[in-house]
Amino acid sequence: MTIYVDISAAVHQKAGLARYARSLAQSLVQNYGSRYDFALFYNRSGPKQPPAELPPLTTRTVPLGYKPWRMAVLLGQRMGLGFDRLLPDGELLHATEHLMLPLHHAR
Repeated sequence: MTIYVDISAAVHQKAGLARYARSLAQSLVQNYGSRYDFALFYNRSGPKQPPAELPPLTTRTVPLGYKPWRMAVLLGQRMGLGFDRLLPDGELLHATEHLMLPLHHAR
C-alpha cells in the first residue's frame, strides 16, 4: 500500500499548516515507515523542494503554483473529475489542506 502525504503547505511555507504538514510526514514515516510505503505529493512552482528535514521518499508533483492548483482542485471537486492519474499507485492520501484532492480510487 502506498500512502501519499500532501506536503504542499510545507513546501510553500503556509503559516501553521507548514509546520503541521512537515511534522505529520516526519512522524508517519518515522513511526510507520517499516510497515507502509510512503510517498510525498505537492504542487510546485519553480525550484521549490520538500523541506530538508523530510526523508528522501518517492515524490510526485504537479507544476502549478499554489493558487492555480487550489482552483484546479476546487473545479475538479465541483465537476466530479478524478485526479487519480497524479497518484497512480496511491491507495491512500493524507492531506492537510481543507480542499481535498478529488480521487476516485484512493481513500
